[in-house]
Amino acid sequence: MIVLDADVLIVHHVPTKDERYGPTEMILKALRGKTKGITIYSLLDLVSNIASVIGEAQSREVYTSYLRGSEYQVLFPEFSGSWEEHVDEVLPYLIRGLSYRDSLTALTLDAQYDIEAYLTWRPKRFLNRVRFRVMNPEEFLRTVV
Repeated sequence: MIVLDADVLIVHHVPTKDERYGPTEMILKALRGKTKGITIYSLLDLVSNIASVIGEAQSREVYTSYLRGSEYQVLFPEFSGSWEEHVDEVLPYLIRGLSYRDSLTALTLDAQYDIEAYLTWRPKRFLNRVRFRVMNPEEFLRTVV
């Protein structure tokens, strides 16, 4: 499964003159009709960004469309029984140098899902720190599509 980070989908949903818009749209077009993944953390980041730029109503619409739609599978972590267990699970990622937020993403994707690639505009933050393949959309277009 191809999993998209919030930064890719923000470029898609928030109208700007961002130079990443073209490659982002090419990726989404190439993946149209295929189930893609988005972690709950990325979805919540996306909703927050849309709310701050476009408005609350649109952010709620985006949230429900991702949850109810068939094109994206929202990926949830397995919950630990306690905070102590949660810290034990996330600590190995933190020690590798990932932020807490990125550690939650890595923990979710490593534990539960068969990930072909994780697409983000900021792949360096995961470099040599996770087991799944991390690429930016332009690299994905050149090498996979």
